[in-house]
Amino acid sequence: MNNQFNHKNKNNSYLHFLQIAVVLLCLPFVFFSCRNTDEKIREDKEFVKTGPDMNMKNVEIIRSDSGKVQLILTGLEMDTYESGERRIIFPKGIKIDFLKENKSLKAKLTANYAINYVDKKMMVARNNVIIINYDKGDTIYTNEFTWDQEKKKLYSNSFVKRVSASDITYGDGFESDETMDNYQIIRPRFDVTRNDE
Repeated sequence: MNNQFNHKNKNNSYLHFLQIAVVLLCLPFVFFSCRNTDEKIREDKEFVKTGPDMNMKNVEIIRSDSGKVQLILTGLEMDTYESGERRIIFPKGIKIDFLKENKSLKAKLTANYAINYVDKKMMVARNNVIIINYDKGDTIYTNEFTWDQEKKKLYSNSFVKRVSASDITYGDGFESDETMDNYQIIRPRFDVTRNDE
């Protein structure tokens, strides 16, 4: 009887040893799996933070006042971000048509990239910014342009080139009202008179 008890005790010890060995062998796989899952969750959270809340293609936005269309903004792609600083990004560029009361084209702004800060009511257009004023026959070229929608002003602190029918003006900035009726080159460097003979 005593021998049976010792034999049973040895079997229990052996089984206990096997259980511990199996647990120790499987433990690294469990931690490895958890670590991968944790990394995947962390990556997913970062994606949620950085990815747009909404993406739209071939966008057209119309702004009107008292039923009169003031401008039409178009873009190939629009990304909207609602978390943090709310913003709308046009990664493939924009075109904004400023219209007169009779709906004819007054001015046009194009850029290869734009970002609109929703809460600040401020849009920044970058890369190959071109503004054409059809009433005055002037074209403005710059690399960055800001549209303060609250103050209804357009301005640039970058190098600017204005081409008109009679001359070309270079300067270090630009200011205008939102309607492009009154604008000026800031810190003009020089004017070149055009001779179209």
